[in-house]
Amino acid sequence: MAVEAIRKGIRVNAIAPGVTWTPRWEQQQAELNINLRETVAKQVPNGRFASPEEVANAIFWLSSEQSSYIVGHTLVMDGGLSLS
Repeated sequence: MAVEAIRKGIRVNAIAPGVTWTPRWEQQQAELNINLRETVAKQVPNGRFASPEEVANAIFWLSSEQSSYIVGHTLVMDGGLSLS
């Protein structure tokens, strides 16, 4: 898809976010009465969840002219989890 679209001036890329702290995570934590944030974050090499703003910033950057030569790429945002 990326190869075909770039011929028309359209760049196709993707974001693959890892664990991201959202209202749903907060709700689950409250329902289960456990510290999901700490428990799950320990499994991520950088020790924390991504924020929704961090994911949005990556989407914004990948959509900008600053990344104009990037085509057909999946940007993995998982705090190093896929490396372990």
